[in-house]
Amino acid sequence: MTRTTWWTTLHLAAAVAACISISYSASAAPIPISVSGLNADLVVEASSTAPYSDDAEGFDIPNQWAYFETGLEGQAAGLPVDGEFNADGTGTEFDIADYSGDNALLLSSATPSGVLTLDTPSQLASLHVLAVSTNGGGAGALVVTYDDNSTMITDYAAPDWYGDISGSTTFSNAFSPAIQGLGRIRLTDDLIDTPTGNPDLYETIIPLDSSKAVVSLEFTRAVTLNSANTSTGIFALSGEVVPEPSTMALLGLAGLGLVGWRFRR
Repeated sequence: MTRTTWWTTLHLAAAVAACISISYSASAAPIPISVSGLNADLVVEASSTAPYSDDAEGFDIPNQWAYFETGLEGQAAGLPVDGEFNADGTGTEFDIADYSGDNALLLSSATPSGVLTLDTPSQLASLHVLAVSTNGGGAGALVVTYDDNSTMITDYAAPDWYGDISGSTTFSNAFSPAIQGLGRIRLTDDLIDTPTGNPDLYETIIPLDSSKAVVSLEFTRAVTLNSANTSTGIFALSGEVVPEPSTMALLGLAGLGLVGWRFRR
């Protein structure tokens, strides 16, 4: 092999290694995560007919306010049709579960914590939590359990649904409104309320250990004033999925093929 051939081969190998490194380190766009453990239907679907208390339960428990889907009684306000939307500011894709069934993890003074289990354990670079509270709120504890049974303690934001605030939690997890001006419906008398800019849902972005697969997530109610009436809802999860090792291997094999082809010439 001539000096030129060796030099070219080394350059090819370096280029392949760089491509693999870039591909591995690049973050994928967050995608919705399918979970089990939702325990409440907090949304009246657009196809419902009164009385709406047959179609959802109160998120604001003492006052029996709930969310509703866009189109209910011709309303332009409401949660997105079929629960799919991209968060304001970040563009994170969220997909709220079917409005005709359980579509949130509801945490209250009676049930202050709950667990969501990933239908497919996944390695995630970050977790994106869609949550909010009524009658108060703030940051709630979150325990992440990985596939090796290790855990990570962190937190998530679930401010009051009449808030419009952004910031960082105690664990420096950034949060901001994901969608605003949703309106609400009172299940005791079917009154629809559409105040300007309210209520909201919030996104919290939580970095994770991407070398392990996330199995489950234990959420605790967000309370700042220890109000017995504060309820927290976890409405959806998304995450940045780490590329499969097989993809990296294919890139490596392709690179070796290029080097071999150059060597044989």
